Amino acid sequence: MDSNIAIAAATSFAVALAAKGVEGPAKTLDLLWKSTFGRWDPLLENYIAENARKYATSIENKISHIPPEYINQKPDISVLGPALEASKYYVAETEIREMFANLIAADFDMRKKDQVHHAFVDIIRQMTSNDAKLFKLLPSNGPLVELRGYHQDGKFYDRLALPKDLIYIPNIIENHLRENAVSINNMARLGLVEIDHVMSLIDNRAYENYKQLEEYKECEEIIASDPQKYKELVMSKGMFSITPLGEIFKKICLSNYAPIIGKVTIKKK
Repeated sequence: MDSNIAIAAATSFAVALAAKGVEGPAKTLDLLWKSTFGRWDPLLENYIAENARKYATSIENKISHIPPEYINQKPDISVLGPALEASKYYVAETEIREMFANLIAADFDMRKKDQVHHAFVDIIRQMTSNDAKLFKLLPSNGPLVELRGYHQDGKFYDRLALPKDLIYIPNIIENHLRENAVSINNMARLGLVEIDHVMSLIDNRAYENYKQLEEYKECEEIIASDPQKYKELVMSKGMFSITPLGEIFKKICLSNYAPIIGKVTIKKK
C-alpha cells in the first residue's frame, strides 16, 4: 500500500488529538495505524486505498467531537490493535467500517470506555452489512413467525418459510425478509438478540402484518396446491428481544446511526 496513505491518515489522527492537547493518545493511534495499514501487498493497493482514506476520515471526525476533558489519555491497545487489524479486511463495507470506527472512537472517550468490551471486535467481524443495517433499526423487542404447513395427520409439518424466522418491521429494509431472517439468527448466535418462541409480551395484532407478505401468500398457495399432503397453514408465533449485551453494543458501535423507526405494541400486564 502507498505509504503516503498511512502517513496522511496518521497525521490526520495526530492533528485531531493534538489539537486537544493529548499527544500521547495521538502517538498510540499513529503507530497502530501505520503498523496495520502500512503493510499491504501492492496488488491490493487499488482496492484498499480509497476506502482506507474514508475509514481514517471517519475515525478522525468521531474523535474530533470528543470534548478535550473526556479524551482517554491511556487508550487500550488490546482493543485498538485488534480492532484496526480486523477492520482492514472490511474497509470496503461501509456499515462494518463505521462500527469499527465507532468502537475505536469510544475507546478514546472516557464517557464510554467502561462500556467498551473486547468481544465487540469479534462481534463486528462476524456481522454482515445487512446485520448492521437491521440491528441499528431494531426496537427492543418485536414479533417473529415461522410458517408451517401441517400434514393431514396433524402430527408433522414442513417449515415452508426458510430460513427459520421471518421478521417484519414496517418500512425497514423492505424486500429483504430472507436476509433479515439470516441476520437475526446470526445476531442471536452472537448474543445481541434473544429469540423466544413465546409471544406473551407481544400484542397479537403485530402478527397480522405477516399475512400481507408475498411469502405468506406463497405458503398459502403451497398448501392449496397439495390438499392430499397438507391440512392447513399455521403461523407459529414468537418474539425477539435485544439482550443487555446488544443494547451496549448498539450504544457503542452504532451510536451515530439513524434512530429507531417503528414501534411494537406491548401488552399491559
